[in-house]
Amino acid sequence: MRVLVTGIRGFVGAHLAPALEAAGHAVWGLTAPGEAPWPAGNATADLRDRGGVARALEEADPEAIVHLAAQSQVGPSWKNPELSFEVNTMGTLNLLEGCRRLARPPIFLHVSTGEVYGQVRPRDLPLDEGSPLCPVSPYAVSKTSADLLAHQYHVSYGLPVMRVRPFNHEGPGRPPSFALSDWSRRLARINLGLEAPVLAVGNLDVCRDFLDVRDVARAYVALLAKGAPGELYVLGRGEGFRLRDLLGELVELSGSLVEIRRDPGRIRPADVPLLVANPAKIKAATGWEPRLPMRQTLQDLYDYWVAASRGGGEEPPER
Repeated sequence: MRVLVTGIRGFVGAHLAPALEAAGHAVWGLTAPGEAPWPAGNATADLRDRGGVARALEEADPEAIVHLAAQSQVGPSWKNPELSFEVNTMGTLNLLEGCRRLARPPIFLHVSTGEVYGQVRPRDLPLDEGSPLCPVSPYAVSKTSADLLAHQYHVSYGLPVMRVRPFNHEGPGRPPSFALSDWSRRLARINLGLEAPVLAVGNLDVCRDFLDVRDVARAYVALLAKGAPGELYVLGRGEGFRLRDLLGELVELSGSLVEIRRDPGRIRPADVPLLVANPAKIKAATGWEPRLPMRQTLQDLYDYWVAASRGGGEEPPER
């Protein structure tokens, strides 16, 4: 298929594009103005510009779309909630409207987030497709709105929309504005003598379900092949990891001797203490299973930052 990937220059897009190509798909990118175009085929549009999005879709003429592009961070959404809604909600609406007007509406894989579930009780875990939504950050609310819009366009207009709610994912190439990547980067720099051996952290007691980004990319490829329009899929490992434990593993992997300091400035106005997914549905529908253990993800993430800190790699953009 001819697959258009929004946000192809982002963290997940960098892993998804080669996975799609390996599966035999022709990959096009939808990039923002000023971003480097995707060499195999590219259309450019600001997602907030409905006319520009419509023209880009007509140019690309995709058979399928994987919608990754987003304001993807919880923290900055508290400082600029408008941007989250402009990009995540209105940007998705503009894409759906553009698809609705194409002569051949493409399969539309909408990538949501496990953050839509918000604060849940431990007895309600693991979370599945029927779990109630209770987002607690501007980012999560904007993604919830986009998630429900995608469903509405399937119900109202018959667009072949699938939705997937991935929980946290990490791996090489993650920007340092995310906790595990930030810690890996700073531990690498500490080991190289580029920083003092002090690590400032936020809330280490939250527990999250983590996948490797490469397993996430395989899941999206599997959904394009075997997922059903109109369906929703929860994507995760099915196992919770406490941030305190993951930080301890990273410190162990790095061999660093560091002082851990709690930084009040890194504490969010509201946080989600516990999120764990139930990926039974996507496993049954596609045969997908996670392959990479969390220890391998942490090792690869740390090694990535060692190479980047030595000047042998490129730091990812803040997006």
